[in-house]
This record gives sequence, structure tokens and C-alpha cells, in this order.
Amino acid sequence: MIKHLVFISILFSLVLASISFAASSVVETSTSYIGSRQTGAYAITLVWTDDDNASGGGSFDDYTLTKFSGGKVVGGTVDPGAVAPTALYDINILDRNNVSLFGTKMTNLSETVTTAHKPIMDSDNTTGDRWVFGNITLDIDGQAVDSANGTVVLYIEKPYGRQH
Repeated sequence: MIKHLVFISILFSLVLASISFAASSVVETSTSYIGSRQTGAYAITLVWTDDDNASGGGSFDDYTLTKFSGGKVVGGTVDPGAVAPTALYDINILDRNNVSLFGTKMTNLSETVTTAHKPIMDSDNTTGDRWVFGNITLDIDGQAVDSANGTVVLYIEKPYGRQH
């Protein structure tokens, strides 16, 4: 019985170790104020690395932002990193209802060119500022390069100039 428990414990440890080495990661910061701090406008920077592909996983682990507490999303930029992602990869910034804030504007992205985008307001991809309350999630699809990385910056205004 003890031999079986030791064997199961070792097997379980090996499985957990293999999972932990094949994970996506995101470093999130929100210290960049635009203009004076009283305006309430700031940027959330998400620096991502996709290591899931080392084990053949091929998918990015969705990341829910921790620095966002509601506000008006007025724009976003996408910058591929030093280890370029797959050509024509997609970034989705999803609201609490899993609706993309940028629609198809951040799909089929270049692996080398930094791009700027406005949020969409409706299903016709009409652009404009977008009020969002609740969680925002970063989702990356179509990316298959091991250790690829990049940066997404979201520009946000708080209601009535409140600080975040």
C-alpha cells in the first residue's frame, strides 16, 4: 500500500512539474498616468510571454486583468516582442460578457509592426470610446511560436477623473 502511495505521489509531482514549465505569463502594470493624475486617464501595460508551445500546447492561457476596476477604454496598442509571435495572430480584450472590446480590429496582426486601435461600439465595428465595468480578460489566439512575447497597452479614463 505504501509503495502505491509513493508511486502515485511521484507521478503526481512529475505531472505538476511538467505543467508548471509550460505556462503563459503576463506582467501587468498601471502606473502610467496620462497628463496629470487628477485627469484619471492612465495606461495598463500587459507584457505577455507564451511558453505553452514548448510542450506542444499551442494556446495562450487567458489572463484576467487585476489593475482594471472600470472606466472608459479609449484605445489600445499592440507591440510584438523580441521573440516575434506567429504572423496573423489575434489578440482579444474581452469584457465580463466575453465580448471583444476591439472586435476584429486586433485580429490578423503583424508579427513585426506595432499597431494602434480604437474600441468598437457595435457589431458593425464602429469605433469609439467604450465604457466597461467588471473584469477584462486578455486572450491570444493563433500564436504558435515558443516563448513569443509582446506588449498590449490599454488607455483608460476613469469616471469623473477618479483615480484607480
